[in-house]
Amino acid sequence: MSGVAVSRAQDDTVRLVNEEQRQGLEELATWRASLRSGTVNGDDAEPGTVAAAGPATPVAVVDRETSNGEVTETELGADPDTVNDTDDTDIENRDTAATVEETDSAAVSEPDTAGDRTEVAETEDDEDEEDEAPRRRPLVDWLVVMGIALLAAFLIRTYVLAHFVVDGTSMVTTLEDGDRVFVNKLSYRLHDPNRGDVVVLHQLNGTSERDLIKRVIGLPGESIEMRNCQVFVGGRLLIEPYLDPEVVRPGNCGEDFEPLDVEDGRVFVMGDNRGGSMDSRVLGTVDEDDLVGRAFVVFWPSSNLRWL
Repeated sequence: MSGVAVSRAQDDTVRLVNEEQRQGLEELATWRASLRSGTVNGDDAEPGTVAAAGPATPVAVVDRETSNGEVTETELGADPDTVNDTDDTDIENRDTAATVEETDSAAVSEPDTAGDRTEVAETEDDEDEEDEAPRRRPLVDWLVVMGIALLAAFLIRTYVLAHFVVDGTSMVTTLEDGDRVFVNKLSYRLHDPNRGDVVVLHQLNGTSERDLIKRVIGLPGESIEMRNCQVFVGGRLLIEPYLDPEVVRPGNCGEDFEPLDVEDGRVFVMGDNRGGSMDSRVLGTVDEDDLVGRAFVVFWPSSNLRWL
């Protein structure tokens, strides 16, 4: 009886041990699965963490080999090497992921840095251009002003206004040698010459050409003659207040001449210094097309400044 009782007790013990071994193996498998999935002990562990310990309840594993009818129990706990290896692997994986993230971040940030450098360089170039623009603007303005002034001077000199220097004494005392006068070149484009106008005219002398300054005495269709230093137009005495009586006097007014008819489109001119002027009495009448313009003011020297 005692042998049967011992055998039954041993069988009950083996079944108990087998049941505990099965439960322990299930818990071990669950724990290992949680390690692989990143959780330990179910919902209590945070994702991405690894517990340092194994299952809460140690598992007893029974060695099926017995010696002398005794049951040898071997306590099966967590394998430190396995856990450590798993932890190291997980840490290495996290380090690798962090390294990859850092590499990606650096790779992404480098173009941004290059872009920032490009933007900074472009900003500096823009600032340099903005600084240079105000310095260039006055120069450009001056060049434009000078260009306009030169163009205006050319157009005015050619078509509107010219200045001439008096050379000689044929117009004394109205004009002195060296006087500078302005001549309106538009006058005779707008109207016909008038008696008493001081004019500049082209005079051809062989192959040479020069400008003369004289006064208009006779107009187209009129008859001009001079007797005793006095000029008659159409038989009537011409009053000439611009003559200096100390200059124009008998013996110093040139020779008398018979009536001379002035043709259409031409004028008869004489110098105010009748005794020292070469004019229409020698050159003949002057074509209106040869009149450069009307002298209207002496502007230099300032002591002789006056209207004509």
